[in-house]
Amino acid sequence: MESIDLLKIAAAVLALAIAVIGHEIMHGYVAYAYGESGFLFGWAKPVPINTATVIKNAGYNGAMQVDLAGIVYNFTLGVFASIAIIAMDKPTTADDILYIFAYIFVFQLLIINVVLGVFNLLPIPQFDGAHFVSHLALKYKINSVAEFFYKNEKYGIIVVFIILMTPLKDYVLMLPVQTILGLLLTA
Repeated sequence: MESIDLLKIAAAVLALAIAVIGHEIMHGYVAYAYGESGFLFGWAKPVPINTATVIKNAGYNGAMQVDLAGIVYNFTLGVFASIAIIAMDKPTTADDILYIFAYIFVFQLLIINVVLGVFNLLPIPQFDGAHFVSHLALKYKINSVAEFFYKNEKYGIIVVFIILMTPLKDYVLMLPVQTILGLLLTA
């Protein structure tokens, strides 16, 4: 394996860790701001949040802010990474290994955060998008929508596999990701 391949792997692993762990920490941070103190900052694990406490203290708007906190983190980090990548010169073989790693890392940070942001925004049971839609529906007393997502939580992973293994991924995931990346990388 060449050193450039090792750099790509190391950069991707580090970028993924920052994206996923930060995403989960943001859920906990926003919940904490609304009086939920029972969460633990996990290592890329969903942060256990007592949504009832958040709703009691901040209503459904607070719950929706908790739902979107990780997604906002991912998109914000993606924006900062895009600004950095535009400002950086594309590395050449004359550059030192640290600069090459930094460039690859920032590029991976951009891609991974946009993908995670889009993916988590989808209203798939167990995902942030579904939690947001559920809390929005409950706010406006459309309980049947929230009940639908709650009853179908166990099928969320099946929906993910269907999306990833079929042409649906091109429209549901790749098109929004490519559109956002195109917007972010337009200088």
